[in-house]
Amino acid sequence: MLIISTILEIDDDKFFNTSVVINSLGEIVGKYRKSHVPPIEASFLSSGDFNCPLFETEFGRIGILICYERHFPLCWLMLNRLGAEIVFNPSSEERLWLVEGRNAAFANGFFTVSTNRVGNEKFSNALNFNYFGSSYIACPLGFMTKTLPKSQDGILLADIDLNICRRVKENLSFHKNQHLEVYFKKLNHLMSK
Repeated sequence: MLIISTILEIDDDKFFNTSVVINSLGEIVGKYRKSHVPPIEASFLSSGDFNCPLFETEFGRIGILICYERHFPLCWLMLNRLGAEIVFNPSSEERLWLVEGRNAAFANGFFTVSTNRVGNEKFSNALNFNYFGSSYIACPLGFMTKTLPKSQDGILLADIDLNICRRVKENLSFHKNQHLEVYFKKLNHLMSK
């Protein structure tokens, strides 16, 4: 078993939305701090350092994007270029939920695991937040599992064949014809203006 646990981390009086990767021996393999912090969280959360780590595990090369970060296609692309085979997206934001993880899996040739809790949380400032569940796994071929329920806890089991990642990148023409070097050169030029 591999556990991806998102926690509130405190370091040098700064707060980070952090995902910790724990292996089957209960050891911490590493952590990832959310780098893209939305305006609604900016008053209390700090940004990570944009290091995009990959975690070598017995289940494959794991990448993580936390919640809001799934809205940034270049985050997914960066994990693709680093060699991710599975990217986890723990989240609590429902906007485009069923689209982004599935699209990222297909566009980048890796599996995505989109997770969210269920239930309601009451905060000290009297705000309530309803989580929407609906966790799912998408594969590089564009298919996805059924989602878990919106209102009750569940466990989603799926067999994942990491060879699909390699086969998709070798056989689908758009993975071979991306011309990324042209895009990066043009983006670099546009950014220097």
